[in-house]
Amino acid sequence: MKRIIIVLLMIGTFLYAEKVEIQADKFEADEMKLISLFTGHVIIKKGKDRIEADRVTIHFTPKKKPKRYTASGHVRFEILTRTQHYKGSSDTLSYLPANQQYEADGNVVIEELKSGKKLYGEKIVIDRKSGKSEITGKKNRPVKLIFSVEEK
Repeated sequence: MKRIIIVLLMIGTFLYAEKVEIQADKFEADEMKLISLFTGHVIIKKGKDRIEADRVTIHFTPKKKPKRYTASGHVRFEILTRTQHYKGSSDTLSYLPANQQYEADGNVVIEELKSGKKLYGEKIVIDRKSGKSEITGKKNRPVKLIFSVEEK
């Protein structure tokens, strides 16, 4: 099946216009429900951020602006903020353009590439505006952090 390439030219909620490129095996749109669905080898590129998944759903506002991207199925991602460079995987990953916030849910594994720290948890929120991130675990599966300590 031929790959489909869709370029969404503007996202009005960012400080500056940034192109979003989506590549997938299949594309479906439902204008009444304000939803677009991409399936099969989906790759999203936005600036230096990259998401790969089996399926991505985009929900739009009534003014046709993207309000939520949700990736599911073998989700892998690479996210750059002002101060960090993250690479990871999760069961699902959502991006909320209005908040400039990523939310990874389920079996989250993320590595801070600059520091080499690895984080494991059930949910992580990465806020691009503030540069902060928060990771949470479950009652029976706490957050796990692995890092190296350099001794002199």
